[in-house]
Amino acid sequence: MIIIFIVIDLISKNMFKYLSDKKLIDSCFVLANDIIKHLQTDLARQSIDTQIYLVAETKEKLTCNNDGIDFDFDFVLKLLKPAIALKNRTNDQLKNDIKKSFEHVLKDQFQQNEAVVEPTTSGFSVANIVHKDFPKQKFYLDIVIYKFDGKGFFILKEHKNGVNQVWTKTKSLKELIDRMNLVESDPVAWSKFKERYLYWKTKYLEVNKSRPSSFSCKVQALNDAFNKFWQNQ
Repeated sequence: MIIIFIVIDLISKNMFKYLSDKKLIDSCFVLANDIIKHLQTDLARQSIDTQIYLVAETKEKLTCNNDGIDFDFDFVLKLLKPAIALKNRTNDQLKNDIKKSFEHVLKDQFQQNEAVVEPTTSGFSVANIVHKDFPKQKFYLDIVIYKFDGKGFFILKEHKNGVNQVWTKTKSLKELIDRMNLVESDPVAWSKFKERYLYWKTKYLEVNKSRPSSFSCKVQALNDAFNKFWQNQ
């Protein structure tokens, strides 16, 4: 019986849970959103025009953490004119230019001197962002980069060898957003989505032993909720 209690306790510590501090969540989201807007402005000066999307964050903020991992906010950064953005730039150079802009905005415009920008397979992750009203609470800011080639959306993703970034075809961003709007409009489907989102965050951590990709987990949860409630209609 003691062993059972220990196992349950370990599982509960690893599980992701939604945060209940609305002031903390709202304040940090405003900061994250402001950083992204400044990033857009800085990128525009380099002929990199973008549009920002939020997936599953308009109905309510899906801010969650566990005992060892800080919460995060994730944004989709869509390149509006990829041909212009890539002119005289390779994919690697484009991603590096976006990283430099991120670092400039964080350090020079927001004094986030402890923030660290790291490349991910689909964009960037920024660790150690702090809101001045909550100095002991750090959080992450993640972006996924999309471009449009005239036919479908592609995601900026690393090769398995870790050397070159390539545009790898992925699911249509419009399809994701349309499905998400449908799920958000149905209370039962939305509840299922939130449940599955926490499940996939926890599962990702168990399997990969690293901080989960919120965007990937949202896509998984969206598939679960959408398929359950609409695939047979």
